[in-house]
Amino acid sequence: MDIKVISFCCFVVLFLHSCKQNTASIVCIEPCLTVEELNDSTFFKDVYGIIHDTKHIYASDTYNGRVLKFDLDMNYQGSIGTRGQGPGEFPALGGIVCLNDTLYALNCNNGDLSVLTTGGKFVETVRKEEIITFPDRYCMDESKCIYVCSPIDPFPLVKYDAGMNRRFGFGTRRESGDNMLSAERLLYLFGNNILSIKADEPLLALYDRQGKILLDRRIDNHLFSSRLLFKKQEQEKNPANGKKGYKLFYDIAVSGDIVYLLHIYHDSDNRPYCNRIARLVFENGNFRFIDAYQLPDAWYTSICLVGNRLVCYCSVKQEFQIYEL
Repeated sequence: MDIKVISFCCFVVLFLHSCKQNTASIVCIEPCLTVEELNDSTFFKDVYGIIHDTKHIYASDTYNGRVLKFDLDMNYQGSIGTRGQGPGEFPALGGIVCLNDTLYALNCNNGDLSVLTTGGKFVETVRKEEIITFPDRYCMDESKCIYVCSPIDPFPLVKYDAGMNRRFGFGTRRESGDNMLSAERLLYLFGNNILSIKADEPLLALYDRQGKILLDRRIDNHLFSSRLLFKKQEQEKNPANGKKGYKLFYDIAVSGDIVYLLHIYHDSDNRPYCNRIARLVFENGNFRFIDAYQLPDAWYTSICLVGNRLVCYCSVKQEFQIYEL
């Protein structure tokens, strides 16, 4: 056979293999349960964080300044904290972490960390003035060290001890133009390591707890292409838009070696939606794209894995939706 024919055939095989690798399988799913209002007839809004322990699910009701508490079947158990400026009160509630029957909640306005029991008792406020970062996204290890994304530190990621004292910065800023929006990263405790995902690009990095880089890679998949193209077009249209974040990823959840990424995309009319969840698996020291879930409504802000259930907050309907996976 002619060498040119062989070369062409090889090219076609590789091209088709590449297409297959970059083709997303999107599975449409429907909720098995929804929670539209609390049993005291009050509503919630702008939930930007959902977590759980072995007995309860907690949600950050951001602008009501409280943590909503549910059992694992999403029966409402009460709220922790309230809107205000005093101890255990929040003008705007950021990310929450649960560790050993204790809740740690960040104040969006000033970065103060409030410590509360899961029973609702206020313990203390830990204050560190310069930790004005992205308080809706952070993670904490079992020694109560906190890992946050910082737009003002020389490093994009910073580790603090339990007293909110800066231990060290780590990671590398992608460009000098990193700012309060474009520098944002989603963080998650991934085994004994820290998983970092750039919010406006499919860039995944894995660090050990001393800040050493273990993995740094880009996940290119056509599932993300419409949002990335929109970002590029907007920045070319107006160079000043380069300072905007144009989020691609909105939230993250992890179950074992599977990573779930809630992301934004655009349809054929260039309308943005945030209702797809890409699934990646970590195997052989790398992340690989599996498939994606399609949720029924247009916009979601938070996701959480509780066993084989996916708990999502739909901001369009202002309701929690639970899916059996």
